[in-house]
Amino acid sequence: MKKEIKMKKICLVLAMVLAIALFPVFANGEKEADASNGVANISFMWWGNETRNAATIKAAEDFMKENPSVKVTPMPNPFNGYHDKILVQLANGTVADIFCYSTEWMTEVGFEDNCPLLDLNTVSEYIDFSGIDENLLKGGMANGRLLGVPTAISGQTISFYKNAIDAYVKKSGDKWPAVEGESWTFDDFLAYGKKFHDVMGENYYFLDFGGDWNGFDSVFTWILSEICNSSYIDEKCEIRFTEKDLEKTFDILLEMTEDGVLPSVDFQTEIFSGVSSRDAYLANGQMGSVFHWTSNIQENSVKSNSELVTAAYPILGREENDGIFVRPAQFWSISAKSKNKVAAAQLMNYILNSPTAASDLALERGVPQTKIGRETLAKEGLLSGTIANATDYLIEEADASYNWFVRIPEVLNEINQTWADVLHSKITAQKGAEKLYENLQKIVGNMRKDYNI
Repeated sequence: MKKEIKMKKICLVLAMVLAIALFPVFANGEKEADASNGVANISFMWWGNETRNAATIKAAEDFMKENPSVKVTPMPNPFNGYHDKILVQLANGTVADIFCYSTEWMTEVGFEDNCPLLDLNTVSEYIDFSGIDENLLKGGMANGRLLGVPTAISGQTISFYKNAIDAYVKKSGDKWPAVEGESWTFDDFLAYGKKFHDVMGENYYFLDFGGDWNGFDSVFTWILSEICNSSYIDEKCEIRFTEKDLEKTFDILLEMTEDGVLPSVDFQTEIFSGVSSRDAYLANGQMGSVFHWTSNIQENSVKSNSELVTAAYPILGREENDGIFVRPAQFWSISAKSKNKVAAAQLMNYILNSPTAASDLALERGVPQTKIGRETLAKEGLLSGTIANATDYLIEEADASYNWFVRIPEVLNEINQTWADVLHSKITAQKGAEKLYENLQKIVGNMRKDYNI
């Protein structure tokens, strides 16, 4: 993997050098390329299914109606192959003027001195960023450069399955757990989860983390970040935790598993193997709550045949929720080689701030990134209930801005594998923490070297 990254970087740098020699650079007050017949031509690229494609094309068409001096050429793509395609195009200078770019790919180009992504601060007079939450907007920054704006809001939240909690309350006489606007400690959270399991029965669990490894590593990094009082990896790709923090995280997760707050060892093993009966548990009301991305709220509501209710974030030692962040779903970026940067910036501004664009795109990319977009969909009845409440609560409570390193695949894979060994008693929590700390130090060290951070 490391060799592959380095090779991609070498190819990218060489291609960029060639591109610089062949194409004029828009900088230091140089004029953009003359528009043909008074019309600026820009290309607009993204990935998506047929519904997303239709919505995005409609937004581009409505933009052109309001801006007849700009012609937009839509370039929809399937997701498969998009990453490799756009890396090649970024390297040789042929990428679309404005395009969708994944949060997970920003590290591959974002720290280059001659970054192929335009610093959007250079066209800020054409783009109104004021409607985007500050922490959300920071998610597109590196070394003082704003390289992308969010396509939508994403983040992790805890939701209660209302049917399951109602059944527990009726059977136990206990009260409902803390919901948004209320407060409780992490110990309260664990105690309530244990009572839920004890009262409802052996095959009932309080916290659902989804149907694969991605859900577990989200829970792990959330708890770890709360323990170390910081985002567990910072924007400079430095780890912010100690071996003791890792050991404490493992101990908490083991306790949660033993007490039925998390699914049993066997059930987790099923989940990690990809043959889980999770959906049946949801349908039967056997899960009390779920730690998930806001984008999964509707899906989990359907699977559980239950309304979801936004939970209060449990406080682990301090008032701040360092493990909770708002995350750009993806990014809109502009090519540094674009010959019509102003027109591209105008289209970006339209997508961000036009009520018409918000209506066109609806929830195809998730909850809108701007206040005006959310207000527009709320008025149209498209944004309400748990999705709206969870998003508002996330923005209000998140103390950390998203950085590009909190979801490094190599880091998450190492976490997951070590947890599997600890879970099955192949290694103690202490030894697991020692091993994981050493391996993660190597991974992030190599990342800093590879990306010249």
